Amino acid sequence: MMEIGQQSINMASELYIVTYNICGFNQGIGIVCDLVNSNNSPDVILLQEHWLTPDNMSIFGEKINSHYAFGND
Repeated sequence: MMEIGQQSINMASELYIVTYNICGFNQGIGIVCDLVNSNNSPDVILLQEHWLTPDNMSIFGEKINSHYAFGND
């Protein structure tokens, strides 16, 4: 716990990261949606093999609005 002036802030001590090979966007997006909508949603999700071009990465944002999507080719 960190104290700032008269306030106490509880700092998170764990970061939940999941990595997943979705074998194509259409094949795996359902599982990814289930994961982010679960009670224990990860803080960071690393997805491989989605086969989207950088111009189409915005499709993730259309399907999942609770996380920020970006990619690198």
